[in-house]
Amino acid sequence: MPTDEERCRKLTEINTLICSGDQSIQQLLSYIVGVAAEVLGGDSASLLLVDEKDDALFFQVVLGSKSSAIKNLTISADEGIAGWVFQKKKALIVNDVDRDERFSPRIDKKSGYHTRAIAAAPLVGYGKCLGVMEVILSKSEGHFSEGDLEWLNHFATQAALAILNAGEYASLRSIRGEEALGKNQNKLIYSPRSVMNGIIAQIDRIAPVYSPVLITGESGTGKELIAEMIHARGERSGGPFVAVNCAALPEDLIESELFGHERGAFTGADKTRRGRFEVASGGTIFLDEIGEIPLHLQTKLLRALQSRSIERVGSVEPIPCDVRVIAATNRDLEKAIREGEFREDLYFRINVLPIYLPPLRERGEDIVFMAKYFLESFARKHNKPPRELSPGAVEAVYGYPWPGNIREMMNVMERMVLMGEEETITAEELHLPEGKSRMPGLEGEGGKDLTLKEGLQLFKKGFVEAALVRHRGNQTETARKLGIQRTYLSRLIKELNIVKGS
Repeated sequence: MPTDEERCRKLTEINTLICSGDQSIQQLLSYIVGVAAEVLGGDSASLLLVDEKDDALFFQVVLGSKSSAIKNLTISADEGIAGWVFQKKKALIVNDVDRDERFSPRIDKKSGYHTRAIAAAPLVGYGKCLGVMEVILSKSEGHFSEGDLEWLNHFATQAALAILNAGEYASLRSIRGEEALGKNQNKLIYSPRSVMNGIIAQIDRIAPVYSPVLITGESGTGKELIAEMIHARGERSGGPFVAVNCAALPEDLIESELFGHERGAFTGADKTRRGRFEVASGGTIFLDEIGEIPLHLQTKLLRALQSRSIERVGSVEPIPCDVRVIAATNRDLEKAIREGEFREDLYFRINVLPIYLPPLRERGEDIVFMAKYFLESFARKHNKPPRELSPGAVEAVYGYPWPGNIREMMNVMERMVLMGEEETITAEELHLPEGKSRMPGLEGEGGKDLTLKEGLQLFKKGFVEAALVRHRGNQTETARKLGIQRTYLSRLIKELNIVKGS
């Protein structure tokens, strides 16, 4: 079992994730439930939320071998041990459910699961019970202790905090499932004429199939959100969505994190632990930053994808693993292959259905649209007066290349809502970093002198880019103002290597 120090570290990690806002509420709750199951040594775990309209509890997160059978089930708000915990707002351990009259066998009968022991805790926030977190044992050995119950209470409190912090409780009371927990907080924002329409069409085509997906694009473009959408629109939407940031895992732990380990497999492995692939069984595993997986582990990952089974560290016994794999990277994997840092056969295996996410600077129609959307959204979130962009601020927003992409834009717009006093935001107030404008200066690299021809080309490029900025990427209007034909402008854009959307 994990030590108290390890358990405290898990709580700290959860707190960091809640505060960062980098994960959707659905992913966050799934992670908290998974940690609770690991810390208590449970065989399965779930999180139920209340639907006050129907006076019922529905399964929002289910981890375990029968997750797909349980995911869409509902119980009344006073049914079984979960119902008792919800009504009493009191945590409970039952180490032999067959001897407890509060236990309802209905879910076991429907799912084929055999429950032997349950530890359950209420999700309480602002005096209300939002739901129940359960960890379950099915095997004959082992039991829950009072210490386990104390830790489960901690994790339930974290889950309640995550829900309340996300500002989603009002919608959770009336809307079930992924619609309530996923899209409301972290939806894809784009304008009616956006290039993203083509990507949405791609998602709709590939979501129903099993084949692996590789999402490429710069950091901050929303790769994880696209992965969530693929999962939510596919046949596995009732199963878990498990996200793994491969770059954030220490190299000596990544194999255990992905595939699990047997007790005694290495120093400190005092109990058997399931890996992320097992946790995701019946659903989808999202391998973010897959290009950071060490070369010696890529072979084992390839074997897992080919055989649809995994082997825990310290074991040679294959464990069937029914998961769909979605991978993502901001690296050039073809270059990594040439440099011997990524296996070519693994690349071909994961790159069956590729999706490229363009950076924000290439989404000309979306830039100002999204900036205005985030301003309105953050004003509502923080209960602040709405603010508007001045014409100069609009030009600054459109002209800035946004190297941090959507994440950077969200941070800037939230700062404008929280720190601003006037109704209108000026270009100066935006304070976008100098030297990153789309309008280049007339200097060569390292300040070297340019020939007249080079200087004229650079001036022409900057002049055309500035005109495109003023007219928000509308090439017809830009050509009219410049007094040239639309076809000639298109040729200039290509010849001068101007990024579309400038």
